[in-house]
Amino acid sequence: MFTFKELTIRALIMGLIIGIFFCILNVIVGLKTGLAFAGTQVTILLGFLGLSATGGYDKFENNIIQASASGAALAMFTIDSAVAAVVIFSGVFPSLYLVIAISLVAIPLGILFAYSLKDTLLERQNLSFPGGIAIGEVIEALVDTRSKRSLLVFLGMGIGMVIVALVQWHMLPKAIPGLNFSIPTFLGLAISPMMVGMGFIIRHRSASLIFAGSLFSTTIWFLSGKQHMQLSQHITNPWVLSVAVFMIITYSLYLIIKSRKIFKNMFSSVQLGEGGRYIKIGQIILLALAVILFVAIPEIRLMPYALLILIPFLLVTVLYACWACGETGMTPVTPMGMLGLIIASFFTDKLAGILFAGAVLSAAGAAASTMMNTFRAGVIVKSRPEALLTAQTVGSLLGAVVGSVSIFMLFKAYGFGTEQLPAPLSYSWGVVASALQEGRVPESINIFIGAGASVGALLLAVCNLSAISFGIGMIIPPAYSSLIFIGGLFSYWIQRKFPDKEIQKEKMGEGYALCAGFIAGEGLILVISAFYTVLAA
Repeated sequence: MFTFKELTIRALIMGLIIGIFFCILNVIVGLKTGLAFAGTQVTILLGFLGLSATGGYDKFENNIIQASASGAALAMFTIDSAVAAVVIFSGVFPSLYLVIAISLVAIPLGILFAYSLKDTLLERQNLSFPGGIAIGEVIEALVDTRSKRSLLVFLGMGIGMVIVALVQWHMLPKAIPGLNFSIPTFLGLAISPMMVGMGFIIRHRSASLIFAGSLFSTTIWFLSGKQHMQLSQHITNPWVLSVAVFMIITYSLYLIIKSRKIFKNMFSSVQLGEGGRYIKIGQIILLALAVILFVAIPEIRLMPYALLILIPFLLVTVLYACWACGETGMTPVTPMGMLGLIIASFFTDKLAGILFAGAVLSAAGAAASTMMNTFRAGVIVKSRPEALLTAQTVGSLLGAVVGSVSIFMLFKAYGFGTEQLPAPLSYSWGVVASALQEGRVPESINIFIGAGASVGALLLAVCNLSAISFGIGMIIPPAYSSLIFIGGLFSYWIQRKFPDKEIQKEKMGEGYALCAGFIAGEGLILVISAFYTVLAA
């Protein structure tokens, strides 16, 4: 059936079982906290144990397990929050078949577009994708657990696990407030080996731009005079959210105009395996299904010409998500989804239509960046990208169905906006969508501030600096960006200390291995903690 030898039945089944578990967990965690976990590091370790117990470990099969599990785990990202928002603000659960259909379109669409961007971003642009490096290094480390590189990965994992476990057990603070001067913890210094590791992998240039964005954001906080606000309140300040979103969009458009081949490649014909299938066909079919859904279904109907704007914006969102993930290790797609709500509101007065348009944009962007991390891991492991693409697509299709049914069952059992499932992200999206439905522009978006931010993004581009890194720095906690900056400084120090290219490459490789361990160790503890929280609730 399959034309790739690493795409074995046992690897695919293991990956799908693990992925479905994380899919359901993510739906529950998302409706409780607004967060999501890919569970990648847990998946890799479970894959190692499963393969070892059923015939022997194979790194290529473990990469397949990770790919299929990732596709399923994040299949409902933001879509679950959109469904809950429709319920909370309209009192009606949308058609289950509609939820399944939207999920089956959004996630695979992002995955297929990521394949079209693979060569451009990984080879020609040589973006880091620190999450993918962490995945690949851990999979490789499990092949020979006694090599120096493997020992560095395991050392990093141990350090990351111990430190974060102490934080979770309240033996260490989550963050060190700024010298205890009544400064919120999101402006302090987080206790997070993962952030230091990401800063090292993306290197000092991107890390410095992220830090600069956070300095701008911190200045806005200081000038606001509201010392005790939460991060969620801070980032809705027009001088934060409008600047970040318009910078990101402007720079993404600049990238498309500057490198028109990137845009063209998203629709290029790329042969998939020996069967002669083409990615282009899949992209066109999924786009056609999206058009049919949003034009023909009364529940979410948009004016037909709305797609002339929303489809190009979808491509911009996917490009931004992949570029941001490669350059910074993060993919905050929610702001792009919020802007999608605003665009959709011009073409429909249906609350569900506005919310699902934003959810599709966010979900496709997240799926694309997850796929790019898998491709980056595949470069390290030397897996065939087409095999990884197939595995992750299959996982996303199964996750869409199981996740949609899980949302419906949770709604029947607990409702949304309740004590059991408060759905915080759904409230923020619902408030914006309701305001737009009534013809009001959300206070967090200011066109004039955004216009100035767009000019700033172009000035950064002229100086060969990334406005994406700067924009992301504005909307993530400065407590994290400070650690990313410190990690970037370590990479800069190694490059300066070892000018010889061969020695520098060796030392940076060792640093990558250690930092991959930091990321994996912290991610492992966070997923275990999330699972425990769900069970304890």
